Amino acid sequence: MQDSKKLTSKISHILLWIGGVGVFICVAILVGFYSAGFLVNKQQQAAIPKAGKSTTKAQIPHRMVLIPAGEFVMGTDKAKEKSMPASFGLKNPPYENEQPMHTVFLNAFYMAKFEVTNSEYKHFLEASRARLPDYWKNLDLKQWGRFPMMNVSWFEADSYCKWKGQRLPTEAEWEKAARGTDGRRFPWGNEFDKNKANTQQKSLAPIGFFQADVSPYGSYDMGGNVSEWVGSWYKPYSENEYHDPDFGEKYRVVRGGSWGGVGHYYVSYYVRTAFRAFADPTKRYNDTGFRCAMSAN
Repeated sequence: MQDSKKLTSKISHILLWIGGVGVFICVAILVGFYSAGFLVNKQQQAAIPKAGKSTTKAQIPHRMVLIPAGEFVMGTDKAKEKSMPASFGLKNPPYENEQPMHTVFLNAFYMAKFEVTNSEYKHFLEASRARLPDYWKNLDLKQWGRFPMMNVSWFEADSYCKWKGQRLPTEAEWEKAARGTDGRRFPWGNEFDKNKANTQQKSLAPIGFFQADVSPYGSYDMGGNVSEWVGSWYKPYSENEYHDPDFGEKYRVVRGGSWGGVGHYYVSYYVRTAFRAFADPTKRYNDTGFRCAMSAN
């Protein structure tokens, strides 16, 4: 009988010991899971940008600016513009092809900060083994490398941007990048100042030389230096009632003012962010260059 009690007592002690070990092991496992989860949470928290900091800047392609998605006002309300005298020699009635003022939504995209330069274009010519332009035979790139490329056709500009993995901006993208979302008349604001952009200087300037000629998003020379090819055909805006025989898929749109002026005149009319010009895409012009763009997603 006593032996039976001793055996029962030993078994009880063994079971208690096993139970204690089991509890210890369970607690250790739970602590391990908690610690692992805690560390993961710490790592996740470390990966979250702190308030006031942004990772967007690091993602923006070199020498480009981000134009956020959203609406902007495009075009012109003729009733709010001053009339233009016939003596200015305009081919078409002023403001008509910019009608009506309308709201456009664009997805986010990147716009080049500067116009494409001679040096940049030379890299493209070397990579594509294309023949150098005739006027480049005696071109000193040490002196002219930072000046915008001009005398380039729409097709040549389009080829360059595609070679870069980019594209020419659409007309709407160009206008939003130049005027922002407040409907400003010029890249720098609503008041024209001939000294803020290369519009009446009678000579080309290096990119970014006119520091005041900068858009709300940080793109330079959208008011002057060289006018710029865009990807769009010269077509009427929706609900436009002006019948321009040049509308269609014959001419490409050219945007922005230039150093050379238009005809014998150069007034604020041509520097406006809403101004629309057009040209034969097969031809080259000594006051027309380009910049590239690309979609943000």
